[in-house]
Amino acid sequence: METKYIIEGLKGLGLEHVKDINEFFDSEDMVGVWFSGEQAVDMLEVYNPYWDETSSGYTIWLDGLLAPIERFLDASGWYWEPYDSGTIHAYPMED
Repeated sequence: METKYIIEGLKGLGLEHVKDINEFFDSEDMVGVWFSGEQAVDMLEVYNPYWDETSSGYTIWLDGLLAPIERFLDASGWYWEPYDSGTIHAYPMED
C-alpha cells in the first residue's frame, strides 16, 4: 500500500503527527512512515519507556495502544518498529 494511504489510515486512528520517512532521514528514496510514539501515548495516558517485557505497562503499550495500529499496518502489508522511546517507524513488509 502506498505511503500516503498509510499516513491517512494512521491519522484516522487518531495519530496527528504522521510523516513520510524521508522527512525523518532527509532522504528521497526510502519507503516508510514515522510517527510520534509520545503523541500516541498521550492518547492512552500511560507509558514509561523503561518498562520491560514482563511489566503490566509494557502489556498496556503493546496490547492496548499499538494493537489497532498493528492490526491496520499488518492488514496493509506493513510492520512497525520503535526507533527510540518517542518515535515509531513503519515500513512495508518485503515479499
